[in-house]
Amino acid sequence: RPPRPRLTGRQVLALGALYAVFASTLVFRQRTATELADDPLDLAGQFRVIALATAFVLSCASMLSRRFTLRGVPLAGWLVVAYVGVVPLGLVEAVSPSLVLFKWSELVTFVVVWLALTRAFPGDTTVPMRHFGIALGLLVSAVLANIVLFPDRAVSAVDGIVPFQLGGYLPQLASNDVGTLGVLVVAFGLGRRRVSPGLVALGTALVLAASYR
Repeated sequence: RPPRPRLTGRQVLALGALYAVFASTLVFRQRTATELADDPLDLAGQFRVIALATAFVLSCASMLSRRFTLRGVPLAGWLVVAYVGVVPLGLVEAVSPSLVLFKWSELVTFVVVWLALTRAFPGDTTVPMRHFGIALGLLVSAVLANIVLFPDRAVSAVDGIVPFQLGGYLPQLASNDVGTLGVLVVAFGLGRRRVSPGLVALGTALVLAASYR
């Protein structure tokens, strides 16, 4: 393999923002809607806010380290930006405006991190996708570890073609989220220069085990 080029400071900041975003999506407790409304910023909630703020700051620092430009942003990117732009309209009829604002700030952070990555790695997504794959692999490993360590919490019986459903316990992951992980693993297996039968099989198994909708 040819030697990998050294990462620049702005690239390190952008990748740090990517991992911070992944950390912000982790859930370590289950609460009812009433409990969430009464105390949205418990310890786990504070961790999520700090992770999001860290991702936003790192992304901005990465983009501002050089002249910032929006040239080259694809149409699909602008469609996502437009989608995020209409989210605040939900405040008009929201039962909890603070939760809508939080979700909006989360979506804004996702877009800003994506912009930072595209600016830091112009025309080449190899490095960001490699790190995305690492973070994805850590989540999949946690799901598989839960089957061994907490089988009664990670696997539940259901009435269907597949008589069980796989979820996540530590961190908390809904079965649909596990299915989404499976789809991403399949995409990684098919997107390689040589198709990886192992990744495709693992992803398909996760989709089936999660009874993905």
